[in-house]
Amino acid sequence: MLMALGNDIVDLASPHVTGKGQDPRFIRKILTSREQEYLNNSDRPDRVLWHVWAAKESAYKALSRHHPHISSAPKSFDVSFYPTDFSSMTNGIVHTPMENLSMSSWSDKDKICCICMNSVSPSSLVLDLGVEGMEKGMALDYDQSTAAQSLLVRKKALLSLASYSGESIDDIAIERPQNKKGHTGPPEVWIKGKKTDMTLSLSHDGRFVFFVWVI
Repeated sequence: MLMALGNDIVDLASPHVTGKGQDPRFIRKILTSREQEYLNNSDRPDRVLWHVWAAKESAYKALSRHHPHISSAPKSFDVSFYPTDFSSMTNGIVHTPMENLSMSSWSDKDKICCICMNSVSPSSLVLDLGVEGMEKGMALDYDQSTAAQSLLVRKKALLSLASYSGESIDDIAIERPQNKKGHTGPPEVWIKGKKTDMTLSLSHDGRFVFFVWVI
């Protein structure tokens, strides 16, 4: 089975995030009927909404690695949660057109983080992840991804990969290959000029960056 792994992070202070749990038009556009029930039955609609969104984004990243033509339309992914109050750790399943993925998300007052992956025996993998705040002095623009965010998440992932592999950080590279249409693919980990079997996913939003890798 091919490894499918994706992650996402949501900065809850973003002006694009706050209040969306009370926006009927936005809710109908991205949530399935099952997901709308979760939101309608909760007294924390914003938090429920962004747990769902992060799960959908993570699942899309995971599957697009091996199915580059899969649609990213939010309603083509349907999230079902195990019983939860959405206060901290949340687990569930993301039902997709290709396969079902396990999801785990966790949150605090500032952010929501999510990981989606397919079924792999825990004894067969090594997983590491990291969540970091933007470093002091870095510019913050909620309207677009910034070069500073991208550089920081790569830096943190490279440090983790170097620590695990024992290789010099200068010998490790994170590449984003382009297909024939010029679209950028998921990140690949290269060590000493050779592509590895490691699966890496990167995400950033607002004040935070988030990486996860597995081998």
